[in-house]
Amino acid sequence: MWGISGKFREYHIEMVETGIKRANLNLTNRALMKRLLIIKFLFILFFNCNVSQNEQTNRVSQLIQQSDFIGLVMGYPLIDNRGSEWEQIISIGKIESLKGTIGFLLNTKQYLSILAGNDNNFGYPTWFYHDVANKYLVFLKKENERFFQSFAVFPVEYRPNKNNQIIGRIISHPNSKIGLDVNKVIKCLTGLINTNAKTIEYENAINLFLRKASKVINNSSCQKPIPFNKRFKEANEIVKLIKIGTERKDIERIFPFGDGGLHFPCQGRYYFGSEVMIAVPFDGTGGNWKPTNKVNGQIKVYRAHMALD
Repeated sequence: MWGISGKFREYHIEMVETGIKRANLNLTNRALMKRLLIIKFLFILFFNCNVSQNEQTNRVSQLIQQSDFIGLVMGYPLIDNRGSEWEQIISIGKIESLKGTIGFLLNTKQYLSILAGNDNNFGYPTWFYHDVANKYLVFLKKENERFFQSFAVFPVEYRPNKNNQIIGRIISHPNSKIGLDVNKVIKCLTGLINTNAKTIEYENAINLFLRKASKVINNSSCQKPIPFNKRFKEANEIVKLIKIGTERKDIERIFPFGDGGLHFPCQGRYYFGSEVMIAVPFDGTGGNWKPTNKVNGQIKVYRAHMALD
């Protein structure tokens, strides 16, 4: 859309209104007046749509400009600070940077931590959801030599489709039914960050997603554990789509939380949250504990707590 200033908009609407007044003074020009009223309506509709488009576009560009780091991170809640300004301190296991970098703590190989879970945040969710995901798309601002603070945090979940493909999508919170293809989001953000390339079609999709996500913020209902019955049903629906021959590496993208206490070469146990456990049988393709192990039997979903190592 063309960039149209407010003065340009007001000038054109004023010209149409002047024509309406003149037509109204002359009863023989009522037909012209009706046409001018329609033109005025179309002008207002056009300009308002343009303003709305610009407001949406600003969301992704503003996040990019404000953030010192943008990328995918493996994040795990390290400290629960309920009642404080930042209710979570997140430990980072791995990063895939799109903009900036996250340094290490002095004399260590441990990444700086993330301050998260701020109810007075910057307009987007900043919560890391335990037992739901371990990979997140994050927009971060460096706080000091020890911490980054989160502008926006979005879980990345992986699910199989009917063609046995594992599809990653970015969601705003665990109960969200709306998500964006993670590969397309990364491609779009990379273009905007590195070359300011305009991938308008998917950029608009990201902006619409951000606008909806801004209504979630850190809603307490999104932070509560998902009820067992709902999580159990979701697990069974996922398992139905997993075919014999699916590799261990893909299973562990879908179910990232392995139950280390009862993990065996021929069977993986994965905790899905809300007391839902999933047992997956594997063969020995490539050797024990290898990503190339393949599913070779029935996957079981049942109720259990994680075993302690």
